[in-house]
Amino acid sequence: MVERRRLTPEFVHSVPPPERGERWIADTKLKGFGLRLWATRSGGNKAFAVRVLNVDGHSIRKTFNLTGQWRTDLDFKYGDRINAFGLGEYLEDARKWARDEIDNEKGRLTVGQEYGVDFEDAVDRIKQMTLESAAHSLIFGMRANGRSEKYVARLDKLFYNSISAQLRNTRLKQLSAKAMARCLVNASAPAGNIRILRSFISQIFERASNFHGPFLRFQDELSTEFRKQWEKNYDVRYPELRRLKKSNFQRIFRRLEFEKVLWQAALGIRLVFEFHSPIARVLGARWDQIDGDHWYPYFPDEKVYWYESRERIDGVAASLLKKIRKLNNVNFSESPFWFPRPSAPATQRVSSVDLMWRKALVDCGMPHYPLREFARSYRDPYCPSYMLGFLRQYGERFREIGNTAELSKRLHAQKKSTLIQ
Repeated sequence: MVERRRLTPEFVHSVPPPERGERWIADTKLKGFGLRLWATRSGGNKAFAVRVLNVDGHSIRKTFNLTGQWRTDLDFKYGDRINAFGLGEYLEDARKWARDEIDNEKGRLTVGQEYGVDFEDAVDRIKQMTLESAAHSLIFGMRANGRSEKYVARLDKLFYNSISAQLRNTRLKQLSAKAMARCLVNASAPAGNIRILRSFISQIFERASNFHGPFLRFQDELSTEFRKQWEKNYDVRYPELRRLKKSNFQRIFRRLEFEKVLWQAALGIRLVFEFHSPIARVLGARWDQIDGDHWYPYFPDEKVYWYESRERIDGVAASLLKKIRKLNNVNFSESPFWFPRPSAPATQRVSSVDLMWRKALVDCGMPHYPLREFARSYRDPYCPSYMLGFLRQYGERFREIGNTAELSKRLHAQKKSTLIQ
């Protein structure tokens, strides 16, 4: 009589062979697959097996062979491996083997063959997909994976406001990296938004490359073309800034560091030239964002790449922060901010430094330039999303080394402690 039950490693390990004859326990998870147990002179044995009728109606009996299985090889090479359930350890391997054997005997495609057919179908669909359709798919995935609605809506808006209808309706396989780069650089959007959009386009092709490898080349081509277009059309908004000498910057730095009245704004501007984070993040920095010799401009719940956006505090930056801390201890000892607003140091930070910036330029005999553009001529912004592919492949390893889980707890605890005070 056939017994039926869902096989588990524990059951396979514990069930004893019969004292006489044979016992068949059919697996209820996979029809035709089961555990065969039989009596022998030495005490009995057991094995996984398949019992089915093939496409011609003939009865087929096959036994799963442990020889050559990776678990068997592992046992042979590494004798200290713990095999807690004996034959039961091979249950899932046997089920996969049985599924393919049954499909073959029934004249059906195996799981691997079905995957191959589905994969080829997906490749064809990806090749025919327009940029707009691919963008919709990626945005849908971001929402499903829990990305903030604010961020997703921003991407959606940027995509439609900045990418021409002609490019949106172009198939991925026909899209020109040069045309895309030209469109991105010519977009009437702030530089930060352009970088975000460029990262989004790269993600589309990185995702598509999982099905069609050549799409990976588009990312490299886009990077090359984007750099050319950027240097030609955007990065030289004020070409004369690229001709400034070190002495020009040092003169402005001295003026800022010796400011007595508007020292919060002055030293805030000064640090903008040392760190690579956006100006708003430098001006809104908090003491509880510092851990060891690093400043974390974003708390873990503010940005996906919060860890990768960290800034090392050394050299000039360390000296400036030491000076800022000393001035704060005298004037605003209870403030959590590096640059507190004098009228409300406990809850607000300096938000505008335009007056101090204009004053510094006038005192140094220089024409007015936006602080952001002036600072960019001294140092480039840091954008972790530029390294998206690299971070996806190795980022988790770096985070393990940096023990980001423990770091995240410390930063949250520091923030909470500051709020309570």
